[in-house]
Amino acid sequence: MKYRIGYFDSAKGFAIFSVVLAHLNTFLDWKNLLLSYVVHSYFMSLFFFISGYFCYREVPFLQFSFLKGKIKQLVIPYLTTCLLVCFFLFIIISN
Repeated sequence: MKYRIGYFDSAKGFAIFSVVLAHLNTFLDWKNLLLSYVVHSYFMSLFFFISGYFCYREVPFLQFSFLKGKIKQLVIPYLTTCLLVCFFLFIIISN
């Protein structure tokens, strides 16, 4: 059985409760600005912090091969999608 850290479990539970509260405030239109400002100021940051704490893995940083892989993985699909969206918007607007 894996060792669990109790305060991280509590923080995850609190973050889940905060997300539910934020979505209820948004979708049920409670118009509670204090709740909205307070909950929206921390709940995503808390999730990123907790998930980042547990996602550590050692990756060797090979400068050129790492950069080349990231360009293939991220930049090329991003630019392709941008060009396709621009092309379709141009067709829609010109008609």
